[in-house]
Amino acid sequence: AEYMGKASELKSIVSGSLTNHHVSTSQLEDCLFVVMSSLPVPVLLHRITKSFKLYTNLYSSLARRNKHRYLPPNYRNINVVKSKIFNYLLPINQFYLSTMATSESEELPIVYVNNIDDEEFVKISFNFMNKQFNLRRSKSELLSECLERLRSNVTKKVTKKKQKNKLENIDSTGNSVVTQLFNDIGELINEKLSNNEAWELSRKLQINNIIYNIILNAPEIIDLSLPKLSMVGFPISPQIIYHLCEPSECRYSWFKLNSPHSIISTDPIYIPTLDDIGSIIQLTVQPIRGDLIGRESSTQLSNPVEVGPGVCSFDERLLYTERHTDSNELRVISYNILADLYANKGDAATRFYPNTPQCYLDISYRSLLLLKELIGYNADVICLQETDTSFFRKVLQPTLITRGFNGVFCGKGVHRQEGEAIFYRNSKLILKSSHDLIIMKSLLEDDENVDLKESLNSTWDSENCDFLSQRPTVLQCALFQSVTNPKCHLLIANTHLYFAPKAASVRLLQIAVALRHINKIIRERCQDNPDLILTGDFNSTPRSAVYSYLTNNYISADHSDWVIEGSQVSHGLDLTHPLPLVNATGTPPFTHAVTYFRECLDYILVDNNAFSVSRCFDLPDISDELIKRGLPNAFTPSDHLSLVVDLNWNSLLQ
Repeated sequence: AEYMGKASELKSIVSGSLTNHHVSTSQLEDCLFVVMSSLPVPVLLHRITKSFKLYTNLYSSLARRNKHRYLPPNYRNINVVKSKIFNYLLPINQFYLSTMATSESEELPIVYVNNIDDEEFVKISFNFMNKQFNLRRSKSELLSECLERLRSNVTKKVTKKKQKNKLENIDSTGNSVVTQLFNDIGELINEKLSNNEAWELSRKLQINNIIYNIILNAPEIIDLSLPKLSMVGFPISPQIIYHLCEPSECRYSWFKLNSPHSIISTDPIYIPTLDDIGSIIQLTVQPIRGDLIGRESSTQLSNPVEVGPGVCSFDERLLYTERHTDSNELRVISYNILADLYANKGDAATRFYPNTPQCYLDISYRSLLLLKELIGYNADVICLQETDTSFFRKVLQPTLITRGFNGVFCGKGVHRQEGEAIFYRNSKLILKSSHDLIIMKSLLEDDENVDLKESLNSTWDSENCDFLSQRPTVLQCALFQSVTNPKCHLLIANTHLYFAPKAASVRLLQIAVALRHINKIIRERCQDNPDLILTGDFNSTPRSAVYSYLTNNYISADHSDWVIEGSQVSHGLDLTHPLPLVNATGTPPFTHAVTYFRECLDYILVDNNAFSVSRCFDLPDISDELIKRGLPNAFTPSDHLSLVVDLNWNSLLQ
């Protein structure tokens, strides 16, 4: 009560210190004890430590401003007062610890502890004396050993700090660092317990005069980065690795670096405007899971926002896809997005894209265009070919998740870091199972494909057969259930057939294997009676045997595509399939364009009994001059054009 009476003097004392650059020892003691009267001791100790640091910084700043080569004489009193206060408070510190252990105080700093069931280590992270400490300790290790390591690490920091600043009494405990754990009722944790047991029971950690709240298994951001390139009108999508949290639960804050307190967006993705040109954009992400809030992570663009390329080839299309589809419709995309693996591999740029400047082949540029295009279509199903493994994991998946999608990836193995991907809107479809297939492996090993294997061996010599057998062509198959009508199921198949111009017979064998596999899935899941959508880059023109086989259900053994170019030998087969497929996107003049080649190679085929076309969106109108130079270019991110179609899912209405 005596010291509380001095509270009215606090403002004038502080004001005086700022005005006169001078505070007496007695006045400083008065200030500190006014604060002491209303705070628990451990919190007070922590605040006093911070206050003295601010006080020291104040005088240092004044000394620099006045060009003094020394601090005012009063500065010597600071540590004397500090020691006096600590000597008074520390003996009764233990009494307050039990009180603090049973309270939830936002004033206390935090130690983050991860003790995940399927991990071998306990991870401990905290800040002490402005240094971040991260420990990774075995779950079976005794708590005493863990605390000893913690003491050792902190002691090194305390000693180093003393030597650097040449100040005495940084902590009145000297070099002996106190570390203790307390449970939720303020009792000390038994140090003979294992780390696994001890940290599960702990609620407070004491390090010397500082008490930490323990947050167990808090959500966290393991990695956060932004693309190196940003342009007006194109989404900036952060690359984030989340741990113990979902992207939709996290809090996002976008700032301009020169205005850190003015939030310009709280969306997971930011689209720069004209006002942002020349600015560095910063992002802060707060991981959240339920009531648990983890540590913020921040990052910023490495380069200022630039002006974009203007109108892209797909922009006019986006005007017609602003509306989401009705509940009984599906908007489906098929798109070969040109893997970075191929765009920048060896002499690919000079062979296939001689007229495309390197900056437009770079994935950092193309990814901005791809994301704007894919997000802008407001699709329900996105089927991609030539998807880089890392691009799926780091860019597409985290970006499209924030837009209501989830995705599955089917890679081509460790030696080919690309594959096919299917993204689906969570409000429309539920993934039930995946049934992916390595096509050539199935052709060579599965009994149901013996006839196809014999045709391959008869048509090609042994050297070519060995080469073709190693082609990592895959068929991605995913079975879905409708959200609105759980009785309706959908099988989506996605593939990218072998590209070599002289390998038409190989593509025939590949599509035959694929259709047999699809038919097998439908037979095995007859109770679900799944409807079918087949998409892909088939590397086959509308005049090819592959296209005829897909749409006419039959191909004869004497079709010219069974014959290898330059050879008169044919070992073709009469092939049939029972799937009622119809081409939903037609046969435009081309879907793929490079300098020396333009053709229609991509299709979306659907079950004719289950779907009807509501609207097929025309391909972008690209000038003849640009087409002759080949894709990609400044306005088109791939050497293929995307197919977009709205389908009526008739089964939903039955």
